[in-house]
This record gives sequence, C-alpha cells and structure tokens, in this order.
Amino acid sequence: FKIELAYQQSVLHSAIGKKDSAAITLQEKNIFELQQNYNKLKIRLEKNFPSYFNFKYNQADASVQRVQQSLDQFTTLIEFFIGDSSIYKFTISKTTAAFEKIAASETLAKQMSDYERSLTDADFILNSRSEADQIYTSTAFELYEALLKSSLDGKSSATKLIIIPDGKLAQFSFGSLILQKAEGRNPNYKNLQYLSKEFQIS
Repeated sequence: FKIELAYQQSVLHSAIGKKDSAAITLQEKNIFELQQNYNKLKIRLEKNFPSYFNFKYNQADASVQRVQQSLDQFTTLIEFFIGDSSIYKFTISKTTAAFEKIAASETLAKQMSDYERSLTDADFILNSRSEADQIYTSTAFELYEALLKSSLDGKSSATKLIIIPDGKLAQFSFGSLILQKAEGRNPNYKNLQYLSKEFQIS
C-alpha cells in the first residue's frame, strides 16, 4: 500500500503542477480509496495476526530486523499487497528479506479464477469432474510458481509459513497449491505435494 500510495501521490503532485482539475480529482479519489483499504488491512491484521500487527504498527520504526527477531529459523513470513496492476510481495525469514513485484496479468487472474472454480464450484466439480481435476492440478502448480516459489527456493529449513494476504488473496486457498507438477491425466491425489503437507501455514 505504501508503494502504491507514494506513486499515486506523485501523480497527484504532477497533476497539481499542470493544474489539471480532472486528474487532481481522480488522484485524490484514488488516494482516499487506497488509504481506506490500508486502514481495513490494519484492522484485519490486528484481529488475525496480533503479534505481527504489534511489530509492524505499534512499535516505532518497526523494521525488517525487528520482524526477523520475532521469527525462528524454521519460519518464513510472506506478505502480499494488491496494487492496480501489480501484486507486491515481501518475504522475510530469520536471516533474509526480499521484495518482489508480480504482474497482475490477465493470465494470472484467469489462473486464480479457474483454481477457485475447480475447488468451490460444486456443479462444475460434479458434472465435469475430469475437467475440474485437470484445471485444479495445472493451476495449483502454476499459481504456486507465480506467487510462492521464489519465496521458498533455497529455504530448506523452513517448515512454517505465515502468509499475510491482501484483497482478493484474503480468501485464497494457499494450502491446496502443489509444489510439483502433477503427472498424467489422473494423478494420485494422495501423493501430490500440497503446500499444507510441506508447511504449517498460519
């Protein structure tokens, strides 16, 4: 949110310099909506992740180092922020920290929609089981690669994940993602490498 807010404020500043009243009104609206969403995120974090909330908002200059001090060597924290055209991801472990910008492409949006449909659309699952299964196994791996793989590569000691979602990711089923591509048209679901089997997720 802070990244997106800073960008919108820079656009507003440019619009003010050009005395573009329409652009000024639009940017003021965008900034207001971003601030509202930011406040909602803080409320959600305070309710669902009080320890992280305290580190991030209640202590002065809550830094990456302070967050790292709260993590043990087996825990990785992944935080998402949804922007207009990108998903911003922060990954913090005991000894490392990384920032990544993921393009919120139409392909990614369709993968997420298909993934959720394959898990939650009862009529589709019952009437088109084979298709639903194929969509699930393909998108579950594709979304793992797009959203999480870079955060977990090289972290062989990690056994616990703290995932802080945002926006449409708040209801996203991370635990059902799979870490390896399913082979064949009828894979054995018991043998799939589910994220929830490999990590304790909170």
